[in-house]
Amino acid sequence: MNPTSDGFRLDGGGETLVFACPDQAMPQLIYWGPSLGQSVEGLMILAERAVPHGMLDGGETLSWLPEQGQGFSGHPALMAHRGGLDLITQFSGVVRQDSPGEVEICLTDEIAQAVLILRLRLDPETGVLTSQTEVINRASDALTLNWLAAAALPSPHAEIMAFDGRWTREFQPVRQHLSTGQIVKENRTGRTSHHAPPFMVIGEPGFGQGHGEVFGLHLGWSGDHRMMAERLRDGRIQLQAGELLRPGEIILGEGQPYRSPTLHMARSDAGLNGLSDRLHPYVRQTVLGGRLSAKPRPVHYNSWEAVYFDHDLARLKALAERAAQVGVERFVLDDGWFKGRPNDRSGLGDWSVDPVKYPDGLGPLIDHVQSLGMEFGLWVEPEMANLDSDLLRAHPDWILGDPRRQQPLGRGQYVLDLTRPEVVENIFDQLDR
Repeated sequence: MNPTSDGFRLDGGGETLVFACPDQAMPQLIYWGPSLGQSVEGLMILAERAVPHGMLDGGETLSWLPEQGQGFSGHPALMAHRGGLDLITQFSGVVRQDSPGEVEICLTDEIAQAVLILRLRLDPETGVLTSQTEVINRASDALTLNWLAAAALPSPHAEIMAFDGRWTREFQPVRQHLSTGQIVKENRTGRTSHHAPPFMVIGEPGFGQGHGEVFGLHLGWSGDHRMMAERLRDGRIQLQAGELLRPGEIILGEGQPYRSPTLHMARSDAGLNGLSDRLHPYVRQTVLGGRLSAKPRPVHYNSWEAVYFDHDLARLKALAERAAQVGVERFVLDDGWFKGRPNDRSGLGDWSVDPVKYPDGLGPLIDHVQSLGMEFGLWVEPEMANLDSDLLRAHPDWILGDPRRQQPLGRGQYVLDLTRPEVVENIFDQLDR
């Protein structure tokens, strides 16, 4: 297959993906499965679909980034406007493939005055696919971006496993059958957390730990996000994931780009365990760069539930002795060690040792912990501050938010505006001391 005309293929980790690019249009995934031989030309013919009555003559193209301008009536991968007028696109472009597992496609639309860059990589060891998209505004008029998916994965299956949860009840799997319309999981808290991990699985009916074909999607993003599965009117299913953008959040001037988060995807014939076999080594070796592979994980003890804010040196020393006796290798002193912290309503932001609780500093406790053969760790929460703190009494404008608004709080905490260099320098200097 010529990667510059008909399409291209990706190979790695015992997997093959085949994409068709008819007339240099947006690529369409036509095969993802076990490794194939050299010739995949026949897949082009097998991928041709019958067109039902009452639809466009050529059907609706479910590409890797489906476009309204190509007659796609489902949820498009790109939603944008200029001055309130919807941006309609018909991208076409050139494929550049430098290795069997990596490709970059540059797509342009001269009428829409936009460029779309698609980057795909299939990990050679694990078969994990990554997809990322970038849009560039080529017009002098501003382009307001409402949505840009990292990919739109077509799925042959309809059983979805998503995840809910809350504090102490994290990552609860929820199964749903997608019979019609959309299933959407959104996170609007500004961070991924217990209730909204950016992960979704779709697979054969009744898939389990060790059986069934499954596809796993994980968005590499720790902010607001949307994951969506949609059954189209002709029965096909697409999955999209990307950053959840608020109105007016991304406005691109001429020449300015926006790049989506990376979407990591994996396929398995052996159920959820098969996904783990691909994703776990991928995270260890590729995402983390192998830096933790040979690093020991110390047995970790945290003082929080034992003492809360009631710090007493003799009590903590005794606690450390009991921890060492049961094999603990790292003793962590949790919340309450810094000044002005009798409860969770004050003191955050003032990272100096409480002279009342620790008149001689933390040295005596650290020395004792280390004499027992353990490492010493110290809990901090540097991005947060209480209004009842020296920091915010001196710098109330360092709070992240609109000063004209009353903010709803959790544990009486505000988030610091760490986009400001002076805020970062202050917190760093405190922790450095």
